[in-house]
Amino acid sequence: MQFSPLCTPDMIVKSENGEGMAKAVRCKRWSCEVCAQINRRKVIGIARRAKPRAMLTLTVSSTDYPNVEDAAEALKHGLRLLRLRLKRHGKLTNFQFLAVFEKHKSGHPHLHLLIRGKYIPWKWLRTVWEGITGSYQVDIRKIESEGMAAFYCAKYIGKDLSAFQGCKRWWRSHQYSEEDVEIYVPEWAHVKPIHYMANVNKLRFMMLYEGWQVEKEGQDGIRWREPPNNQFGYADLIALAEGRVTASLLRKDAGGFAR
Repeated sequence: MQFSPLCTPDMIVKSENGEGMAKAVRCKRWSCEVCAQINRRKVIGIARRAKPRAMLTLTVSSTDYPNVEDAAEALKHGLRLLRLRLKRHGKLTNFQFLAVFEKHKSGHPHLHLLIRGKYIPWKWLRTVWEGITGSYQVDIRKIESEGMAAFYCAKYIGKDLSAFQGCKRWWRSHQYSEEDVEIYVPEWAHVKPIHYMANVNKLRFMMLYEGWQVEKEGQDGIRWREPPNNQFGYADLIALAEGRVTASLLRKDAGGFAR
Protein backbone atom coordinates (compact mmCIF):
# COMPACT_ATOMS: atom_id res chain seq x y z
CA MET A 1 0.00 0.00 0.00
CA GLN A 2 1.63 3.26 -1.16
CA PHE A 3 0.39 6.80 -0.61
CA SER A 4 1.57 9.58 -2.94
CA PRO A 5 0.26 13.05 -2.08
CA LEU A 6 -0.42 15.43 -4.97
CA CYS A 7 0.28 19.11 -4.26
CA THR A 8 -0.71 19.12 -0.56
CA PRO A 9 0.26 16.79 2.29
CA ASP A 10 -3.43 16.22 3.06
CA MET A 11 -5.50 13.07 2.62
CA ILE A 12 -9.29 12.67 2.91
CA VAL A 13 -10.44 9.45 4.54
CA LYS A 14 -14.00 8.13 4.45
CA SER A 15 -15.43 4.99 5.98
CA GLU A 16 -18.78 3.22 5.91
CA ASN A 17 -19.62 -0.18 7.41
CA GLY A 18 -15.95 -0.91 8.00
CA GLU A 19 -14.91 -0.22 4.40
CA GLY A 20 -13.10 3.00 3.62
CA MET A 21 -11.23 4.98 1.00
CA ALA A 22 -8.34 7.42 1.32
CA LYS A 23 -7.49 9.85 -1.46
CA ALA A 24 -5.00 12.65 -1.95
CA VAL A 25 -6.23 16.25 -1.74
CA ARG A 26 -5.16 18.88 -4.25
CA CYS A 27 -5.02 22.64 -3.63
CA LYS A 28 -7.03 23.54 -6.80
CA ARG A 29 -4.98 26.72 -7.31
CA TRP A 30 -4.22 27.92 -10.84
CA SER A 31 -0.68 28.74 -9.74
CA CYS A 32 -0.10 25.04 -8.98
CA GLU A 33 1.61 22.99 -11.69
CA VAL A 34 -0.66 20.00 -11.04
CA CYS A 35 -3.96 21.79 -10.49
CA ALA A 36 -3.63 24.27 -13.37
CA GLN A 37 -3.75 21.40 -15.88
CA ILE A 38 -6.67 19.75 -14.09
CA ASN A 39 -8.62 23.04 -13.83
CA ARG A 40 -8.03 23.82 -17.51
CA ARG A 41 -9.28 20.41 -18.66
CA LYS A 42 -12.32 20.73 -16.42
CA VAL A 43 -13.31 24.08 -17.98
CA ILE A 44 -12.87 22.69 -21.49
CA GLY A 45 -14.99 19.67 -20.56
CA ILE A 46 -17.80 21.84 -19.21
CA ALA A 47 -17.63 24.13 -22.24
CA ARG A 48 -17.93 21.31 -24.76
CA ARG A 49 -20.52 19.28 -22.85
CA ALA A 50 -23.12 22.06 -23.26
CA LYS A 51 -22.84 22.02 -27.10
CA PRO A 52 -22.55 25.81 -27.57
CA ARG A 53 -23.97 27.48 -30.69
CA ALA A 54 -21.72 30.54 -30.94
CA MET A 55 -18.45 32.06 -29.78
CA LEU A 56 -18.65 35.69 -28.63
CA THR A 57 -15.57 37.85 -27.90
CA LEU A 58 -15.92 41.19 -26.11
CA THR A 59 -13.21 43.81 -25.66
CA VAL A 60 -12.91 47.41 -24.47
CA SER A 61 -10.64 50.17 -25.73
CA SER A 62 -7.20 50.33 -24.13
CA THR A 63 -7.36 54.10 -24.61
CA ASP A 64 -10.49 54.37 -22.48
CA TYR A 65 -9.21 51.75 -20.00
CA PRO A 66 -5.38 51.94 -19.89
CA ASN A 67 -5.31 50.00 -16.61
CA VAL A 68 -5.82 46.26 -17.25
CA GLU A 69 -7.70 45.70 -13.99
CA ASP A 70 -10.12 48.51 -14.84
CA ALA A 71 -10.57 47.02 -18.30
CA ALA A 72 -11.43 43.61 -16.85
CA GLU A 73 -13.94 45.17 -14.45
CA ALA A 74 -15.50 47.10 -17.36
CA LEU A 75 -15.89 43.86 -19.32
CA LYS A 76 -17.49 42.10 -16.37
CA HIS A 77 -19.88 44.99 -15.73
CA GLY A 78 -20.58 45.37 -19.44
CA LEU A 79 -21.58 41.71 -19.72
CA ARG A 80 -24.14 42.16 -16.95
CA LEU A 81 -25.72 45.10 -18.81
CA LEU A 82 -25.60 43.23 -22.12
CA ARG A 83 -27.57 40.37 -20.59
CA LEU A 84 -30.23 42.84 -19.43
CA ARG A 85 -30.45 44.40 -22.91
CA LEU A 86 -30.77 40.98 -24.52
CA LYS A 87 -33.61 40.09 -22.21
CA ARG A 88 -35.34 43.47 -22.60
CA HIS A 89 -35.30 43.38 -26.40
CA GLY A 90 -36.21 39.70 -26.69
CA LYS A 91 -33.07 38.81 -28.62
CA LEU A 92 -32.24 35.98 -26.25
CA THR A 93 -34.45 35.69 -23.18
CA ASN A 94 -32.47 32.75 -21.77
CA PHE A 95 -28.85 33.78 -22.32
CA GLN A 96 -26.75 30.78 -21.27
CA PHE A 97 -22.98 31.09 -21.49
CA LEU A 98 -19.56 30.12 -20.20
CA ALA A 99 -17.15 33.06 -19.95
CA VAL A 100 -13.36 33.15 -19.60
CA PHE A 101 -10.82 35.94 -19.45
CA GLU A 102 -7.84 35.81 -21.79
CA LYS A 103 -4.86 38.15 -21.53
CA HIS A 104 -3.87 39.67 -24.88
CA LYS A 105 -0.22 40.10 -25.88
CA SER A 106 -0.52 43.70 -24.74
CA GLY A 107 -1.67 42.53 -21.32
CA HIS A 108 -5.24 43.76 -21.79
CA PRO A 109 -8.13 41.34 -21.25
CA HIS A 110 -10.48 39.81 -23.77
CA LEU A 111 -13.70 38.17 -22.61
CA HIS A 112 -14.62 35.01 -24.53
CA LEU A 113 -18.09 33.49 -24.20
CA LEU A 114 -19.42 30.21 -25.51
CA ILE A 115 -23.16 30.74 -25.75
CA ARG A 116 -26.21 28.54 -26.22
CA GLY A 117 -29.48 29.44 -27.86
CA LYS A 118 -30.41 31.56 -30.87
CA TYR A 119 -27.76 33.35 -32.92
CA ILE A 120 -27.46 37.07 -32.07
CA PRO A 121 -26.96 39.53 -34.99
CA TRP A 122 -23.49 41.07 -35.00
CA LYS A 123 -24.68 44.56 -35.94
CA TRP A 124 -27.11 44.63 -33.03
CA LEU A 125 -24.41 43.42 -30.62
CA ARG A 126 -21.93 45.98 -31.85
CA THR A 127 -24.39 48.86 -31.43
CA VAL A 128 -25.43 47.79 -27.93
CA TRP A 129 -21.87 47.07 -26.77
CA GLU A 130 -20.68 50.46 -27.99
CA GLY A 131 -23.52 52.10 -26.08
CA ILE A 132 -22.50 50.25 -22.90
CA THR A 133 -18.70 50.52 -23.02
CA GLY A 134 -17.88 52.98 -25.79
CA SER A 135 -16.14 50.17 -27.67
CA TYR A 136 -17.35 48.63 -30.95
CA GLN A 137 -14.92 45.70 -30.80
CA VAL A 138 -17.25 42.71 -30.85
CA ASP A 139 -16.78 39.40 -32.63
CA ILE A 140 -19.35 36.59 -32.86
CA ARG A 141 -18.92 33.34 -34.77
CA LYS A 142 -21.49 30.64 -35.27
CA ILE A 143 -20.44 27.15 -34.19
CA GLU A 144 -21.59 24.67 -36.82
CA SER A 145 -20.39 21.38 -35.33
CA GLU A 146 -18.99 19.66 -32.25
CA GLY A 147 -15.59 19.64 -33.97
CA MET A 148 -15.69 23.44 -34.27
CA ALA A 149 -16.79 23.69 -30.64
CA ALA A 150 -13.80 21.56 -29.63
CA PHE A 151 -11.51 23.83 -31.67
CA TYR A 152 -12.77 27.01 -29.99
CA CYS A 153 -12.59 25.38 -26.54
CA ALA A 154 -8.97 24.34 -27.04
CA LYS A 155 -7.85 27.58 -28.73
CA TYR A 156 -9.63 30.16 -26.60
CA ILE A 157 -11.31 28.64 -23.56
CA GLY A 158 -8.36 26.48 -22.55
CA LYS A 159 -5.55 28.64 -23.88
CA ASP A 160 -4.69 30.98 -21.04
CA LEU A 161 -7.32 31.57 -18.39
CA SER A 162 -5.99 34.75 -16.82
CA ALA A 163 -6.91 36.27 -13.50
CA PHE A 164 -7.59 39.98 -13.03
CA GLN A 165 -8.18 41.70 -9.71
CA GLY A 166 -11.78 41.32 -8.55
CA CYS A 167 -12.68 38.98 -11.42
CA LYS A 168 -12.91 35.23 -11.75
CA ARG A 169 -10.90 33.41 -14.40
CA TRP A 170 -14.07 31.75 -15.65
CA TRP A 171 -17.73 31.44 -14.76
CA ARG A 172 -20.95 30.14 -16.27
CA SER A 173 -24.54 31.22 -16.24
CA HIS A 174 -27.30 29.22 -14.64
CA GLN A 175 -28.22 26.10 -16.63
CA TYR A 176 -25.30 26.41 -19.09
CA SER A 177 -24.13 22.96 -18.08
CA GLU A 178 -25.20 21.23 -14.89
CA GLU A 179 -23.62 17.86 -15.68
CA ASP A 180 -20.56 16.67 -13.81
CA VAL A 181 -17.33 16.48 -15.77
CA GLU A 182 -14.81 13.74 -15.11
CA ILE A 183 -11.80 15.19 -13.32
CA TYR A 184 -8.67 14.93 -15.44
CA VAL A 185 -5.37 14.16 -13.72
CA PRO A 186 -2.06 14.14 -15.69
CA GLU A 187 -0.46 10.72 -15.95
CA TRP A 188 2.63 11.90 -14.10
CA ALA A 189 0.49 13.04 -11.16
CA HIS A 190 -2.14 10.30 -11.20
CA VAL A 191 -3.00 9.00 -7.75
CA LYS A 192 -5.67 6.36 -7.33
CA PRO A 193 -7.72 6.23 -4.11
CA ILE A 194 -6.62 3.62 -1.59
CA HIS A 195 -9.29 1.24 -0.29
CA TYR A 196 -9.00 -0.22 3.19
CA MET A 197 -10.94 -2.20 5.80
CA ALA A 198 -10.94 -0.19 9.03
CA ASN A 199 -13.19 2.04 11.11
CA VAL A 200 -12.66 5.74 10.47
CA ASN A 201 -13.07 6.58 14.17
CA LYS A 202 -10.29 4.15 15.02
CA LEU A 203 -8.07 5.79 12.42
CA ARG A 204 -8.89 9.21 13.83
CA PHE A 205 -7.97 8.13 17.37
CA MET A 206 -4.62 6.69 16.22
CA MET A 207 -3.75 9.83 14.23
CA LEU A 208 -4.54 12.16 17.10
CA TYR A 209 -2.49 9.95 19.44
CA GLU A 210 0.49 10.20 17.08
CA GLY A 211 0.17 13.99 16.78
CA TRP A 212 -1.44 14.22 13.35
CA GLN A 213 -3.66 17.15 12.36
CA VAL A 214 -7.19 15.76 11.89
CA GLU A 215 -10.32 17.65 10.81
CA LYS A 216 -13.92 16.62 10.15
CA GLU A 217 -14.71 16.27 6.42
CA GLY A 218 -18.40 15.95 5.58
CA GLN A 219 -20.69 13.60 7.47
CA ASP A 220 -18.63 10.44 7.25
CA GLY A 221 -15.03 11.44 6.72
CA ILE A 222 -11.91 13.06 8.13
CA ARG A 223 -9.10 15.08 6.61
CA TRP A 224 -5.62 14.39 7.86
CA ARG A 225 -2.19 15.95 7.53
CA GLU A 226 1.04 14.17 8.31
CA PRO A 227 3.15 15.96 10.95
CA PRO A 228 6.85 16.66 10.33
CA ASN A 229 9.30 14.00 11.49
CA ASN A 230 6.51 11.56 12.29
CA GLN A 231 7.34 7.97 13.17
CA PHE A 232 4.52 6.33 11.21
CA GLY A 233 3.30 6.99 7.66
CA TYR A 234 -0.19 6.84 6.16
CA ALA A 235 0.01 3.13 5.44
CA ASP A 236 1.39 2.44 8.92
CA LEU A 237 -1.71 3.79 10.65
CA ILE A 238 -4.12 2.04 8.30
CA ALA A 239 -2.27 -1.22 8.85
CA LEU A 240 -2.63 -0.67 12.59
CA ALA A 241 -6.34 0.11 12.31
CA GLU A 242 -6.91 -2.98 10.17
CA GLY A 243 -5.04 -5.13 12.70
CA ARG A 244 -2.45 -6.32 10.17
CA VAL A 245 0.42 -5.16 12.36
CA THR A 246 1.01 -4.06 15.95
CA ALA A 247 2.41 -0.75 17.20
CA SER A 248 5.26 -2.51 18.99
CA LEU A 249 6.31 -4.18 15.74
CA LEU A 250 6.25 -0.84 13.90
CA ARG A 251 8.33 0.87 16.56
CA LYS A 252 11.00 -1.80 16.25
CA ASP A 253 11.25 -1.08 12.54
CA ALA A 254 13.36 2.08 12.32
CA GLY A 255 12.14 2.86 8.82
CA GLY A 256 8.46 2.42 9.57
CA PHE A 257 6.10 0.03 7.77
CA ALA A 258 5.19 0.19 4.07
CA ARG A 259 5.63 3.89 3.65
